[in-house]
Amino acid sequence: MTSISHVEEITTHSRAIEKEKENFSSDWVVMTEVYYKGYRFDVFALNPITKKIKVVEVDLTCNTSKEKIALIESFAELKIIKPQQKRRLNKTKSFRFVMKAVANNIRVALLDYLNIEGGKTYSELIQSVCMAAHRDGGRFSYHLNYLLKTSLIKQEGKIYVITEKGEKILAFFNTLE
Repeated sequence: MTSISHVEEITTHSRAIEKEKENFSSDWVVMTEVYYKGYRFDVFALNPITKKIKVVEVDLTCNTSKEKIALIESFAELKIIKPQQKRRLNKTKSFRFVMKAVANNIRVALLDYLNIEGGKTYSELIQSVCMAAHRDGGRFSYHLNYLLKTSLIKQEGKIYVITEKGEKILAFFNTLE
């Protein structure tokens, strides 16, 4: 039987192993980094009295193979430690995307233009950054889609408008100047 525990804080592999070792009473013989049939097990615990075996797998990258899980389940009770849903990672990733969005002059110019002028069409936006649809359409679409992906702007029909998030980011960067 496999139980999956989610750690609230993203931790290091070695800290998670040490924390799991502490969960066993003195009746258990606890070993770390045990190799068996080509696999490495993070925590391998044996209770000599009850003859029970428990294996703890710290899987912070969420990639423990199905074969390894099946092997462990054939002889032991398995506990997998995984990070809590990747909310924190996604926030970090989202922050990076936003930072990358405002690191480009074309995207900042589009945000400024939409903030000052209000909703505009694709044609009006491409002209606002001195680009031509026939020559720069692909490059411009890349920048426009990047702003859409980061939710700094949104599309309402054929009109593009700055979002509240976009206004806040723009206001923050304007205070830095």
